[in-house]
Amino acid sequence: MKTGNFITAIFFVLIVFCGGCKSTAAVSPYTGFTKTDASGNIISADPNDWKNIPQITGALAYPNPTTSGSVMLKFNLTASAYVDIKVYRDDSTLELDYAPGVLAGSQTVLLDISKLQTGWIYKCYIFAGNSSTYGNISIP
Repeated sequence: MKTGNFITAIFFVLIVFCGGCKSTAAVSPYTGFTKTDASGNIISADPNDWKNIPQITGALAYPNPTTSGSVMLKFNLTASAYVDIKVYRDDSTLELDYAPGVLAGSQTVLLDISKLQTGWIYKCYIFAGNSSTYGNISIP
């Protein structure tokens, strides 16, 4: 077999066997996040994060992104309500569920996220009564 034909044959085999190959690397379905420093100052805001709603205002995660294994959630409840905080890897995979109970007023909650995978953006929901708001948390 001539060298040119051999190279063509190898190329053909690679196309046939690998043409349908797809990367299996997981990619977070969430994009964008409100970037904050360790004191909770906003560096750049994501307009889709932490929308004020009648029962929950001023919600923010900091520092974001975080590599410390923890993140602070700051929010204000305009009325007393049962609070539940849930962190999702994707729309169906719950990674963290923290229910501090009935709260009112200004709140700061420390979340231990040390067991969450790095290189991922997670969606964090704050539920208060029948209301909720959410924002993304980046763990580079």
